[in-house]
Amino acid sequence: GEGEGKDNLEGDDEFDGPTFTSELQVFCDDRKFLLRDVSNVVALMADIESTQSQTINQVAMLQYKVSVADIGELGRLISAIEEVPGVISVERILARSTKS
Repeated sequence: GEGEGKDNLEGDDEFDGPTFTSELQVFCDDRKFLLRDVSNVVALMADIESTQSQTINQVAMLQYKVSVADIGELGRLISAIEEVPGVISVERILARSTKS
């Protein structure tokens, strides 16, 4: 019937456990479709909360704010991004420390 499967756009943050949010900065060659390729990898392994990109002198800098299950998952995500052709480096941007 109707009324089920409604979009959980806000409120219902029901994850199976605590999540780990981090910001990643990816430097890569500014090739065609690279943003798409990197974003596909990130989207498969994490929830993307925000993203931005800029290009300076043929080098693209992509920033992603992502949520993953834990820091181990983050490590796997970083490794996967590094496998994308054209990626130069991936760095974690240490968030302003929020004491929990």
